[in-house]
Amino acid sequence: MENMSKILNISPSTVNQITNTYYAMEFESLCSKYKFQHFWDEFTNPLNSELPVESIIKSAGFNSNDDFTEIILKHKEESKYILERKFI
Repeated sequence: MENMSKILNISPSTVNQITNTYYAMEFESLCSKYKFQHFWDEFTNPLNSELPVESIIKSAGFNSNDDFTEIILKHKEESKYILERKFI
């Protein structure tokens, strides 16, 4: 959030207020959601079938496997929706 606020030249609280207003979630949650969506898109892409999962996790913006796991555990319902949507 700090980096985004500097890029936009607004305060971190304003960044969070914008995401709450337009996305009904905190900035960090929004970032986590899109990181997971990016991970899943890359993971299910046949072109990446030979890549190690860890490299896909890192390319999606997660710092480590633990960060990825933490996001999954915190956002089980959102993750489930993304997975179901891809298979329906």
